[in-house]
Amino acid sequence: MTKQEILLAQKEFIFPAVFTYFKEPLVISHAKDQYVWDADGNQYLDFFGGIVTLSVGHCNDQVNAKVQAQMNKLGHISPVFANEPQAALARKLASITPAGALTKSFFTSSGSEANETAILAARCYTGSTEIIALRHSYHGRTQGTMGLTGQSQWKLGPRRPVSCMQSMPIVIAARSASNILPAS
Repeated sequence: MTKQEILLAQKEFIFPAVFTYFKEPLVISHAKDQYVWDADGNQYLDFFGGIVTLSVGHCNDQVNAKVQAQMNKLGHISPVFANEPQAALARKLASITPAGALTKSFFTSSGSEANETAILAARCYTGSTEIIALRHSYHGRTQGTMGLTGQSQWKLGPRRPVSCMQSMPIVIAARSASNILPAS
């Protein structure tokens, strides 16, 4: 895709809550270590590194080799199944916590999910519904974490908590979603 095709597709097909910081967004074509290149071939020193991510540099050779080795063995498995990488990491984390006091891990696939779980754990432990968040903080894009986030530009959509949920059997939900309802 050309730079203009990328910008048009971004505008047309990406949900509007995903916004760029500039009137004319920088279109990144590739990256290596601490550098990124735009679609016009200009090189930049990347001081941004992503949103709330651990930055080891782009396309880091050591990280890529480890990821490739793991992908060749086991790409993804739900955490509901026991597996070596998960158990080994949990053991390692337990061994390095102060005084060995934290011995249980909970792995998630996003920071929002981690924060939602932390909120739930804090509420279960304390019995309180009150949560303190820092000013200018960012906690994620779920409704709960946006409510806790301290920056108005990240608070998208309705500003009220989800207070009432209804559930239905999965078969009915699937039929309803595809308009294939049983004949009456």
